[in-house]
Amino acid sequence: MRILIVDDSHVAVQQVRRCLEGFDLEDLQVVVADNGILALGCLGSGGIDLLITGDNMLQINDPQLVSAIHDAGALLALPTILMAPAVSPGLVALMQPLGVAVVAKPVTPDGLSRAMAQVLAGRPRKKAKMVASKLPQTTRAHLR
Repeated sequence: MRILIVDDSHVAVQQVRRCLEGFDLEDLQVVVADNGILALGCLGSGGIDLLITGDNMLQINDPQLVSAIHDAGALLALPTILMAPAVSPGLVALMQPLGVAVVAKPVTPDGLSRAMAQVLAGRPRKKAKMVASKLPQTTRAHLR
């Protein structure tokens, strides 16, 4: 599974990376971009299975990045998780129609696994089941 992490905070990227490595996902490849412009370039090259992005960066903020990604037809089905320091009902309402999960910063393994279960739930069963088998037991039920 190839996962793109987008955040200008090195600490946030490392937190997410540690969580992902703790899930022991098969064939995990982590790609990191420290801003939205670089993220769009990474996404343009293809092969990304999941996008995990922060909510506030200098060059392009991440709700704008998420909207731009999902407005591009080819990337509409990209599972996306938005990390935010405060998860407000307004932010959730903004992201929900796009099928984007919102997780609080600092990211925890439980929070990230629930968000992954949410965005991968509608994906092809084979990949979703492979990922689910690596997530903590408490979140596996979301993918059934």
